[in-house]
Amino acid sequence: MEELFPTDDVLSDESKKIIKLLETYQIAQSAILYSEEVDPTSASNLQINKEMRDTLDHLMRIYNHKLNSQNMNRDLLNENYEKAIGHLYRATFDALDGTVMSVSELISHSLNKYTAKVLSEVIPDYWKMRKEILSIKSKVSNFRAYKDVGEKSNEMLNSYIAEVDVLDGFYKEILENGPQLDEYEKQLRGQNIKKRIIDISVAIIATVIGGLILVKVL
Repeated sequence: MEELFPTDDVLSDESKKIIKLLETYQIAQSAILYSEEVDPTSASNLQINKEMRDTLDHLMRIYNHKLNSQNMNRDLLNENYEKAIGHLYRATFDALDGTVMSVSELISHSLNKYTAKVLSEVIPDYWKMRKEILSIKSKVSNFRAYKDVGEKSNEMLNSYIAEVDVLDGFYKEILENGPQLDEYEKQLRGQNIKKRIIDISVAIIATVIGGLILVKVL
């Protein structure tokens, strides 16, 4: 029986597959954990769970073949490594999709209580940020088209992760500016209330004066 993880030159291709599998798993795990962290409902993504389960299934097929077969079928092993990696890719893309939705929702919820004036004053690049957020959300479908393994998938996955990092940066910036946003919103509200009181007072005085003038004329 051959070793589970041989290291001789003849099987170096398999070693490369194992390294690729581990690297892809680390990326997937990181993306999945963060997507669960920012999910407001703390709900698990069933599709992600399925992809991870399918990954494990292909790994078990590899181990079973290595442990129980007298003659190694390299094509079978290679096929299962590729499929396992493919499921990890899809799990990563699904996790990133969920992260974009969750963080966008968190950003929207965080900003809803502030007026446009407050946002633009405290966060000068707010409107640029808003435009970028909409742009990132619109790119999701384009990224999903490359969720299967391939040379282009590596490039698109890296681009997707970079976009999610930008979105996450926006959310952190909003949270950091929370106290200033609250304070400025409070100041404006106080100014508006004071102005309203003055306007009402002026209206009442004008009415009284107008009434007195009318009485005097009569």
